[in-house]
Amino acid sequence: MNKKLFLLTSMTIVLTACASTQKDWQGSGHLRIHQNGAAATNPKNFVDVNWQDFSDKILTDNHKRLGIEASHVHDGSLRIVLPSRLIQKNHSISNKATPLLKTIAEKMTENPALRAKIVGHMTNHKQDTLNQTDSLHFAYHTAERLIKQGVFSSRIEVEGRGSIDPLVSLESPRSKDINRRVELYLYQLR
Repeated sequence: MNKKLFLLTSMTIVLTACASTQKDWQGSGHLRIHQNGAAATNPKNFVDVNWQDFSDKILTDNHKRLGIEASHVHDGSLRIVLPSRLIQKNHSISNKATPLLKTIAEKMTENPALRAKIVGHMTNHKQDTLNQTDSLHFAYHTAERLIKQGVFSSRIEVEGRGSIDPLVSLESPRSKDINRRVELYLYQLR
């Protein structure tokens, strides 16, 4: 019986020491964990994002001419759409998008709580597997450009949606250009 009591007391002391160490830890740009296991951010390191100000930076006249769109989504994220004219035949993103991607990377570097989900979309002019693969390549190459600008890959999620989320009817003559796109969703950890 004394061995069980000793073991239980020892474990309690160790767990209490770990919990108090975590509670006091102030890692720069890292996530902390509360004693209850929930993630806790360090308010000194995370700044709320002014999405309207950020949208204004993105929607410059030059970007609007390229067909880039930015809008707020009901879940609190910012959706940025790169149209087909910025996607090259080798599935990479045109250099015309470099200033936009640089702005996004700078904003993500300023605020460690920002994350990006990049979703590639295609039309249905090929087999489903090829559409899926191509859309994933669009998203991957966009993520690669952000990573080259200094964003950690762990902060980026990549998804290829193929042709399952068209913006316009597939019978439209321009549907190929409209439905082929990359969408970036920027959101903040809470």
